Amino acid sequence: MLVHDNFLHFGMHGKHYCSVFDVMGPTLLDVINNFEDNDELMDIQLVKHITRQVLIGLVYMHEVCGMIHTDLKPENVMIGLDSTI
Repeated sequence: MLVHDNFLHFGMHGKHYCSVFDVMGPTLLDVINNFEDNDELMDIQLVKHITRQVLIGLVYMHEVCGMIHTDLKPENVMIGLDSTI
């Protein structure tokens, strides 16, 4: 996934750094809720895959971009729709 653009937004709550990405799929919270709604457990391999991808993203943000994600929670993690998984 590439960053297409970034910009500053000045609103009633102050300055916000915004990034523009490709359209993504559901949030991680949507995926978790889907499993819970169907009374299913998420396969451990899927949990490991998601965890690895989130950690890779966080390391990239920190080491390459010099940014720190300050609000990491399932509803803020977007799932990319990739047919290779």
